[in-house]
Amino acid sequence: MKAISIPMIEVKPLTFEWTEKALQVDWIFFTSQNSVRFFFAKSATTTYKYKSCFYRRKNF
Repeated sequence: MKAISIPMIEVKPLTFEWTEKALQVDWIFFTSQNSVRFFFAKSATTTYKYKSCFYRRKNF
């Protein structure tokens, strides 16, 4: 028996523009690893500076 991998969803970034209001936020919460990846790929093309805070869940 052979397992076949067939992706059922496609993940792609949403388009967004940096606005003055968007740059005034204090916190951004991401709900998935993909959103973090897409956000920082987009922010790499701007002069916006950010601090990062990493939290890793403990494995129980």
